[in-house]
Amino acid sequence: MFALELGGKDYAWNWYPIISLFAGFALLLIGFIYRESKAADPIVPLVLFRKRLFTASQLISFFYGAVMISAATYIPIYVQGVYQGTASQSGTVLTPMMLGVVARTEAGKALFHGLLSEQLLERMPKCNPIYAALPFVHHGNQEEIAGILRERIEQQEQFILHMKSVYEEHIATVPRGVLHLMMGAYEHAKIELSWLERLHKDAEHGRLLERGTSLEE
Repeated sequence: MFALELGGKDYAWNWYPIISLFAGFALLLIGFIYRESKAADPIVPLVLFRKRLFTASQLISFFYGAVMISAATYIPIYVQGVYQGTASQSGTVLTPMMLGVVARTEAGKALFHGLLSEQLLERMPKCNPIYAALPFVHHGNQEEIAGILRERIEQQEQFILHMKSVYEEHIATVPRGVLHLMMGAYEHAKIELSWLERLHKDAEHGRLLERGTSLEE
C-alpha cells in the first residue's frame, strides 16, 4: 500500500525504496504461501482454491471490491476537483453505478446458486495418502508400520478433540450450515480413527500378510 500510495506521486517508480517495498511484499507473500502450505492448521487452507465455487467467489469479491472502492473514492474527487462540482453533484454521478449494482444483484444471485448447486452435487474422491501404501504393506516391516500407525492414531485423536472444541465454541456464533460442516469433519474423523485402530491392530499382530480372512475375524 505504501508503494502504491507514494510511487509515481511523491517518488519515482524506479526509486529504490519503492522497489524495495514491492520486493518486500513479494517475499512476504511467497513466505506466507509457503508457511500456509506446511501448517497443520493454516489460516487459509490453500486446498480450498482447487474448488471452483471458492475460487470464483474470491475472484468476484476481489474485482468487485476493487472497482467499487476505486470508483466510490476517485469519481467524487474528480467531479469536485476537475469540474468544480458540489458534494451533492458528486453523489448524483455515482447513482447509475449504485443502480447497476442493484440490477445485477439477481443475476449474481442466480450465478451463485448455480455454483453452489454444482458444488453440492460434486462427488469428491477419497485421497487419504495411506490408501496408496496399503497394497504394499505386506512387503514392509510390520513393527515399524504399527509404530507409524500408532502415531497417526494419536494425531487423529488430537484432531477429534480439536474439532469437537471448535464446534462447541461456534454454536452460538455461526449459522447451522457451518455447524454441519464442523460436525461432519468431527464425525468423519471419528470414523477414520476407528479404521486406523483396526489397521493398527492387524499390523501389531502381524496379520497384514494374511489372506482368506475377513476383517471382522
